[in-house]
Amino acid sequence: MSGLRRLLAAPVLEDEAQTQQAFKLHVILWALVVVPVPYVLLTAIVAPASTGRAGVEAAAGEAANAFHAQPEAGGRDAGQKRRRPSGSAATVRRAR
Repeated sequence: MSGLRRLLAAPVLEDEAQTQQAFKLHVILWALVVVPVPYVLLTAIVAPASTGRAGVEAAAGEAANAFHAQPEAGGRDAGQKRRRPSGSAATVRRAR
């Protein structure tokens, strides 16, 4: 049960602005995960001939969500470059 709670909990970061942004992205991601289910069910009720198409669309959307929800190796988000902290030994050596 604690694993499910961790999965559903919004991330908490040291910076409050980043925490707010992470919460908004968390809500958007869960909306993208949940919305396809009622979409397929309603399509099955309203337009049964289009249920196959709706299923394919939902599956493609869920696959994209699963792909984007995975963190990049090393725990950094996709597209984020590794930065050295200011004042590191390498920076001090280059400054001399």
